[in-house]
Amino acid sequence: MSRRADAPGWTVVVPVKSLTGAKTRLAPELGPAERAALARAFALDTIDAARAAGGVRRVLVVSDEPVVERELRGVAGVDVVPEFGPRGLAAAIAHGIAVARAAGTPVLLPSLPSTAPAIETSQMQAEARHPGRFDEEARAGGRFEAQPHVETSQMQGADRHSGRFDEEPAGGAPDAVAVLLGDLPAMTSAHLDAALEAAARHPLAFAADAEGTGTALATALAGVPFTAHFGPDSAAHHRAAGFADLVALEPGAIAPGLRRDVDTAGELREAIGLGVRDRTAEVVRALGDRLDLADGVAPRHPLDPSTAPTGAATAPHGADRKAAS
Repeated sequence: MSRRADAPGWTVVVPVKSLTGAKTRLAPELGPAERAALARAFALDTIDAARAAGGVRRVLVVSDEPVVERELRGVAGVDVVPEFGPRGLAAAIAHGIAVARAAGTPVLLPSLPSTAPAIETSQMQAEARHPGRFDEEARAGGRFEAQPHVETSQMQGADRHSGRFDEEPAGGAPDAVAVLLGDLPAMTSAHLDAALEAAARHPLAFAADAEGTGTALATALAGVPFTAHFGPDSAAHHRAAGFADLVALEPGAIAPGLRRDVDTAGELREAIGLGVRDRTAEVVRALGDRLDLADGVAPRHPLDPSTAPTGAATAPHGADRKAAS
């Protein structure tokens, strides 16, 4: 799908958790290595679909997983940045949003005392322009680390008492920012383009997952403060925070494939019924009948917008069982 001239360009943030111990709810049928293979396939299929979307300028993957970094190294339109500071989904998403915003909007740098060496200012500005830069020596040894840099949140909040800031343009027009779950193997680039086109009509927006209580996608237009609320009962939290509910407001734009994240065998069956992408299909074929996935097509989820009655776009409040979404 081509992007309209007046449509925003999007940076899509995809958090990818460690593959070690991933998808534990697929145990005991699958061992750690098999679950890791599925999680890797889900993430890479999701990222492939996102980078192929016409409205997406950049996919920013936040992950400390070396396998993911190696797979995506040099892939056009994709940058991988390591987690920074506290670990966990919420912290990874916040860091990804900060990096995305720093790359596309003016960066506010605190004025330095006149006695500070001039080189310190130039280093801070260069590091702010490249917050996801890898340490080449560390990467050559099989690890990747971000070089120390001034965090966006620190730059924006620093020197509050003096009130003095210098603007240093980071280059490029500001992008709208979307956060997308990394386990949507049935999502296509057309699905994401349709959802982002709908999201562009709202300063803040979200699309609930198939159960209606978690969140598959959360978005903010350029210049709009963006605090994502992924976690337990995240759909309700996004709605309460003023995010437009795209499933309720624009159900025709939100495809079931974009909402079907996968944590269980039943959810994987549903995703297969919708049509999964190449990497996931390959892993599923290798699993054979380990999870009884090959028989038939899963029925449509009762909350799919194509079948749900008006007003049934979301599940009852409090029914969220997925802390990750």
